[in-house]
Amino acid sequence: MISYRCRKTGFALLLTLALLLSLAVPAALAEGEQVFEVGSVEELIAALGSDRVVRLKDGEYNLSMTASYYSGDTNNPACRWDGGYDGSQLVLTGLKNLRLEGGGRDRCRIVTEPRYANVLCLEDCENLVLSGICLGHTRGAGICSGGVLDLADCENTEILSCELYGCGTLGISAQHCESLIVRDTLIRDCSYGAIEARGCFDLRFEDGEVLRCGTGEGLDEGWYGFNLFYAQSCTGFAVLNSQIADNICQVLFRNDSSDGFLLAGCEVSGNTAGIRETWDYGSSPSYTTTSGGLFQVDRIPVTVTGTSFLNNRITGDAIWESEASPVYSVLSPEGTALEFVDFMGMQQQRYEGYEPPVRHELPALDGTVNNEGVTEYHVNTPDEFLAAIGSNTVIHIDAERLDFSTASNYGGYGGKNYSWIDYYDGPSLIISDVENLSILGLGRDRTTLLAVPRYANVLRFENCCGLKIADLTAGHTPGEAASCTGDVLSFSGCDDVIISGCGLFGCGVNGIAADNSSGFVIEQTAMYSCSYCGADLWSCSGFRFENCEIYDCQMNGLNLYECRHIRWNGAELPNNAFTPVES
Repeated sequence: MISYRCRKTGFALLLTLALLLSLAVPAALAEGEQVFEVGSVEELIAALGSDRVVRLKDGEYNLSMTASYYSGDTNNPACRWDGGYDGSQLVLTGLKNLRLEGGGRDRCRIVTEPRYANVLCLEDCENLVLSGICLGHTRGAGICSGGVLDLADCENTEILSCELYGCGTLGISAQHCESLIVRDTLIRDCSYGAIEARGCFDLRFEDGEVLRCGTGEGLDEGWYGFNLFYAQSCTGFAVLNSQIADNICQVLFRNDSSDGFLLAGCEVSGNTAGIRETWDYGSSPSYTTTSGGLFQVDRIPVTVTGTSFLNNRITGDAIWESEASPVYSVLSPEGTALEFVDFMGMQQQRYEGYEPPVRHELPALDGTVNNEGVTEYHVNTPDEFLAAIGSNTVIHIDAERLDFSTASNYGGYGGKNYSWIDYYDGPSLIISDVENLSILGLGRDRTTLLAVPRYANVLRFENCCGLKIADLTAGHTPGEAASCTGDVLSFSGCDDVIISGCGLFGCGVNGIAADNSSGFVIEQTAMYSCSYCGADLWSCSGFRFENCEIYDCQMNGLNLYECRHIRWNGAELPNNAFTPVES
């Protein structure tokens, strides 16, 4: 169990903070920039801030063992400890124009002990540079479930001449980041893969090395990593002029609905790709399946040029394709389809002149601000809807129909409060981290929100509060595929939500799906033609259904698991049970 120290107050707090800051006084001032030299974890945490250079003296910085207030209050608003299963991870948040410099990856190390923690997390940061540092977990018993670097909602980040090593699961995990450049950096021995990016714009790994991922101490013999490089719903993902060797993964390069996935100027050698599994059911004859390979491509092709493929061991197909794959999954820069024989004949040639992707600009909207400081927009297209998403906002949908698959950046990089995620057959829209957002239609019979992919939710909300969704209909477009695995409205970690005067229809699995959410009022809303039930709730509390209808679903009712205070027309429903309702 993690022990948290009490927050210091009064004179003791001021004395402690003054002492810490005195350990890391500015070494130089140049045009307003402070330069701090630090030699311990305490000095490092005290020095972190915007508009500065923090230089680490040679040595090892063990975040979990040498910080005197580990897992407690850092006394610095620029960073905090986030608790986990077996220890805390250090999170740098809201920083701008920070350079964190070591004297070289063979001379300066930042490490952490807990296996479920990332070594370092960056969130909501801008113009950060990490250079000349080696980062990873300490050597010890146990397999890691945390990665090395985790980035979320960061802009203009550079990782230069660093080393990121396992037992971390991933060298770099990035969500909703813009312009992340990793150069002259070694990623090695990570158990899951090297880089995983979701909803990012312009991520580049160049002039680096990726070695022996999918292997490592403590892993079972026969273990395969997952995806060495994985881009999901990104715009611009490039692996350039790098060595990729001796990795063991199910897929080396995986692209899920990402535009501009480029592999160029690399040497790909000595890797094991793909997995073979034998299934034995006792009395029935056993059978063997293969999956994975060099590439796995969904919806948008990968471009490959000037890359050599030497002595790789491939199980299954070189190109593993899903049902949502394009006609040609791997192309040359000229658009010619490439196959296994083309890879074998390709020679490594350095790639120059890389051009970052072009951003799909959303329209500028004219909104009005009411007396309460809330901005109101009237929208008629998916692009206008996406541009309007934000906190303290009312979106009036004036169109009869919004099909999100027609958005100009469908499946690519999203925005500050929305992203796309590809569950299998196409991208799903996710709205996240907003407060006081209303989405209002012209009426249940006059405005319809639609999703084409059967595995996608029509709308999903994550970590939102103060939502209102009213006077509209939402569901999947009619099509030949009769069954869906996506829901209509999906919520995770959301509070204080009103759903009023809506129609939620199948083939969605559930009209409403929610987990870890509370304080919902669902009124005068119909959930119908869904393949499972009207609402499926997990670990939720305080849901009130008033004057609602559930009909023509496979199960006309609500499914509850670990829920409290769920009421249907005033009657509290039993927990851990499916409850049929009368409409």
